[in-house]
Amino acid sequence: SLDNNINIENIVVDISFSKSKCFNVFKNIKLLALCFTYLYSFGIELTIYSNLPILLKIEDSISLNKKILLVFAFSTINLLGRPIGGYISDKNYELFKIIGKIKIILIFISSTAICGSILNNFMQTLNNSDEKYSHLLLLIILWSLSNNLLQGTIIGIIPHMDSSNMGVILGIIASFGSIGGILGNITFIMCDDYTALKIINIFGVITFMINTFILL
Repeated sequence: SLDNNINIENIVVDISFSKSKCFNVFKNIKLLALCFTYLYSFGIELTIYSNLPILLKIEDSISLNKKILLVFAFSTINLLGRPIGGYISDKNYELFKIIGKIKIILIFISSTAICGSILNNFMQTLNNSDEKYSHLLLLIILWSLSNNLLQGTIIGIIPHMDSSNMGVILGIIASFGSIGGILGNITFIMCDDYTALKIINIFGVITFMINTFILL
């Protein structure tokens, strides 16, 4: 249905756990689409925490203080991005019902992939100039903001997918985020640094396509 309502009574009784609830998540193709979306989104976050200094070649071009500021900016944006993403998701539901939440997810997936691609291209030409560093800081903030807005919208739509299975769904989707971080770091180990980030951005485009065909 395009007007999926949250059943509060189902959420209240969701404290009971069973194996069938786990299997039901993997049988729901819409929930699997959200799993892969969170794999992409939270995977970016975990991967960049450990690989941003490598990408920036900070030992040659950026001071330690500037490096810390970049990582700090990327990581603290989630304090604002996730709740704002959830709020935007809920406001879109008020206006457009479930289709509004779906479309806002697609918007933030595409904007995250675009920001990641722009950032990747910019970092390959980075030198030690203050002007370029300020641009880099802005791109980092925009990328992290878009990504955390996406995470907020993912959480915002989950109750509409299956309100009788909330606890298990949240646990499984969260585990996909951790898997995304593992896969992202493996990509950096196996590929050239900028190629690895390019692959992550390409996966963002694939995620957009998956959600377009499954959720819409």
